[in-house]
Amino acid sequence: MKKNEIFSCLGEPFAAGFFEEENASYISRHADALREHLDRAPLPEYEEGSRFYPSGRWGIWNADSGECVQFFYPFSLRIDGEALRRKKDLLQNKFDQRIFLDGVEELEFLLQSSIPPFYAVGGRGWTHAVIHYERILKEGLNGYLQRIENARMRNPEFYGALKQVLEALIRYKRRCLEYLTACGADERLTAALEWVPERTPRSFYEAFVACNFLWYVDGCDSSGRIDRILNSYRTNEPESELCELFAAFWRNVDLNDGWHALFDSHLPICKSAILGQRGYRRPNSGILIDEDTPSDVWDAVFDAWASSNPSPALYARRNYENGAGTGLGVSDEDLRDYAFGGCTELMVQGKSHVVSTDAGINLLRILSATGIRFSSYEEFYERFVADVKRHIARMIHSIRKNAVFRADYIPQLIRTLFMDDCIERGIEFNAGGVRYNGSVVNVAGLNNVVNSLVVLKRLYSGALGLSVEEFADRMDRNFSGCEALVAQLRQLPKFGNDNEEADSIAEELSALIFQYMTSFSRKDHFILPSIILFATYGPLGAAVPASPEGRLDGMPLGDSCGPVQGTDLNGPTAMLKSVLKLDQKNAPGTLVLNIRLNKKMLKDHENREKWKALFLSYFRMGGLHIQPTVADTETLKAAMKDPASYEGLIIRIGGYSEYFNRLSDDLKREVIKREEHIAG
Repeated sequence: MKKNEIFSCLGEPFAAGFFEEENASYISRHADALREHLDRAPLPEYEEGSRFYPSGRWGIWNADSGECVQFFYPFSLRIDGEALRRKKDLLQNKFDQRIFLDGVEELEFLLQSSIPPFYAVGGRGWTHAVIHYERILKEGLNGYLQRIENARMRNPEFYGALKQVLEALIRYKRRCLEYLTACGADERLTAALEWVPERTPRSFYEAFVACNFLWYVDGCDSSGRIDRILNSYRTNEPESELCELFAAFWRNVDLNDGWHALFDSHLPICKSAILGQRGYRRPNSGILIDEDTPSDVWDAVFDAWASSNPSPALYARRNYENGAGTGLGVSDEDLRDYAFGGCTELMVQGKSHVVSTDAGINLLRILSATGIRFSSYEEFYERFVADVKRHIARMIHSIRKNAVFRADYIPQLIRTLFMDDCIERGIEFNAGGVRYNGSVVNVAGLNNVVNSLVVLKRLYSGALGLSVEEFADRMDRNFSGCEALVAQLRQLPKFGNDNEEADSIAEELSALIFQYMTSFSRKDHFILPSIILFATYGPLGAAVPASPEGRLDGMPLGDSCGPVQGTDLNGPTAMLKSVLKLDQKNAPGTLVLNIRLNKKMLKDHENREKWKALFLSYFRMGGLHIQPTVADTETLKAAMKDPASYEGLIIRIGGYSEYFNRLSDDLKREVIKREEHIAG
């Protein structure tokens, strides 16, 4: 048998399509794979009374289906190589087995990365995006078909592949409609899907049905400025209807571990989006805030937080407008379309390919490799800075090498269809066809290093009463038997307390790192520095031995751009003043800032006004982002002891929201360590 026949027999339609024409281009092979999957994929079950279809977990690209090879938006496909190899024994013919294993090797080859594991500070090439929902609704899929047909003769292979995928998507949707009709689904839903997304929505509900369907088509990633997209279709729908629809959509996002949505505080509809998210930890939504944000929107945000759902996070509208204009080189016309994907990575919805996060550096790991056995602080610092710059250069070189591989081997045809300007240029998404291309690159351990440099300055000056060699020896032994020394180190100034010594180090070092990173930006590929640590600050710390600040071997790193957890002791104003010393204007990728608030401090008007004034002051002075966790220490400790009683407890970690119970015990303890702020 041929490879495509073998994979088809084994119940792997995506792989069968991929091997249908082995000598064709990779664009054609991926188009065949997507077509075969969409034509053969079982339809998701209709949930009685659902306002949308698909609904529930997965839907179109069903990771629970038992298929080992499937479409997956960040890397164009996903492969469970171990499970796939086990299918070999279902083939009786040894020759067929050899052919099959040859196909498995080729599929696994496609998922290699040129980014060394040392720089896997985040996604190692993971790509989030927001497709052009607005344009798709305006033109309909039929309009996209016409645009492809008009350009087809310019490059028959490229446009033929896009047409094949788009026609397969339309056939899939029509299968969905037949199924819904047969099972007696809600007539309003079937009527909507009979019209959209091939044609322009005629109502708010049809627009939302189309957005939901397209979100599943894209692979359940990020929905961007969905409140603004839908707002143009709003007529006289009551708020209860809007809230119900948003709640139904957010349920889908939550069940599928979907990512970011960005609300606009100037649109009244954003309140419905906020209210609809009650009880759902996803999306990890955010809201654009400025001096003109209405008081009732502020109240909706505070009400959400007080209900223990820490969404939406706050984003400084003006500062991001400036960052998008300079960091991404976005035109004035496109500036209104900046949004966020994944955790909170800056991009332009419908018009950009921002690999997020692409790679990064673990600053504390670099310091550990540099070592501290030098004759002076100046000699140490010069070597450390040189090492940091060398790693940044290597990291960015590996990013660009990886981009070439992806362009050659793993086209992403769903986003080639639905992102400007791929169709117009006749260039695939991963090959640079979109209007804006770039990478969000990550920095971990900056706050740990700042605290370590405070210690090292004292060490080299003799203020610690130990020689450099003696201190290095104790650190190499993980400070074993040195409890008094560790206590002394932990009493020294720490970043996050409005301390001039620590903050000046943070100011200098962040500027050096972020500006050196952005110096690698090119017109065809920009670099956006960030501090977005997801749940990785635990594993990242596990790779680093004891550090000068008094941190022990393997302990987690700082969890955001703010103070290391539990080291800010002077209140929220002092903490924010310290964070403002970071070079935020050169890090628009986003500097995630965690802050833990006491729920009681959000319930009365006076305290809300204090927090509002504090947050606006922070944004006026250049701050980008604030994400809260609203849970007191007692509640978090109780949830560790009795998880079953706190299944709905939501916290913010990295740049996203998560159920507390899903964290490892180590990360739970780190969340509990965060200082709990009780007054603005």
